[in-house]
Amino acid sequence: MKFGLSFLLSIFILEFLAKVILFNPYANASLVKFENSSSAFRIRWVYRYLATRGSTKIYYPFDAYDRLKGWNLKPGLRKYTYGGFMLNSNSQGIRGTAEYTLEKHDSVQKRILAIGDSFTFGDDIDDDETYPAMLQSLLGPQYEVLNMGIHGYGHDQSLLKLEQEGLKFKPDIIIFAYGLWDKPRNLLNFRDYAKPRFILKNGRLELRDSPISSPKSVLIQEIFKFHFLDLVRIIASGLSNNREAAHAEKLSLEIIRQMGHLAKEVEASLVVLYLPYRELFAPSLDRREEEALMPFAQKEGLFICNPTTQMRATSKKQKMKTLFLKDLHYAPILNRDLAQVLQECLQKYRLL
Repeated sequence: MKFGLSFLLSIFILEFLAKVILFNPYANASLVKFENSSSAFRIRWVYRYLATRGSTKIYYPFDAYDRLKGWNLKPGLRKYTYGGFMLNSNSQGIRGTAEYTLEKHDSVQKRILAIGDSFTFGDDIDDDETYPAMLQSLLGPQYEVLNMGIHGYGHDQSLLKLEQEGLKFKPDIIIFAYGLWDKPRNLLNFRDYAKPRFILKNGRLELRDSPISSPKSVLIQEIFKFHFLDLVRIIASGLSNNREAAHAEKLSLEIIRQMGHLAKEVEASLVVLYLPYRELFAPSLDRREEEALMPFAQKEGLFICNPTTQMRATSKKQKMKTLFLKDLHYAPILNRDLAQVLQECLQKYRLL
């Protein structure tokens, strides 16, 4: 009896201390360092939701809850200013003001769909400074380029975005922007908000943690969470784990393979756009990630577009601070490089 009471008291004290630590403003702010922990992202979201009294339901004010993917861009935004940049979205939640019918008009030769994370969406830059918008300007009105990138997405959510929304527009070309920093996101069930994920079962993708609960439901569920276990998981996530990294790599490649299958089903061409890391601009640094993707894409019969050489050339002419924005997103000058290289790739592969 005495042991049982002591055990319960210990559990209560541990849980109380964990709550004090995790929901302390200073400690909560430091959770941003734990990029591989769903618990850290979830607790940061709960803290932000409570601190803003529910006004920030997802991550940014221009986010909308999506029960299948976690979050999406709010439709119908006009001249919405946030953090110094302006964004618009059409009635379908696609960035920009242009509206698109499901069937392309006779005057349009090819419809191009761009999917990916914040580097495609264009965090911290205006609509016309994103690489999909710049590609549209280079190609002219006889082509349509739809920017369906969403900030914070993992490769898994990009696949779902393509499958659930993108294919409805019957694209001729699908551009998937591959950032290696998105691989760990495939293992998470919470990032900017709750999200679905895939597991590999018998070599095939199997969807988990879907559909996604509403923000109010997530908040209610938080009341019953054992936060001491969250604290242990967060600390453990800070340790390097080669097995998890290898699993995230397998998931990413299988996701790309599935994108290729979906593209073939609608008679579209999948182009994988490799997004270089900032460190990769220096020729002396490791390029294993870049080199590993190329043979996979070739084996799968996919088109690969690698802008590293051109972006390195640009970086030699410009100061580093002019190349990147906060959170290391590409500045407009590097988005211009992406658009130019994409145009060259599409011409080289005779896709235009």
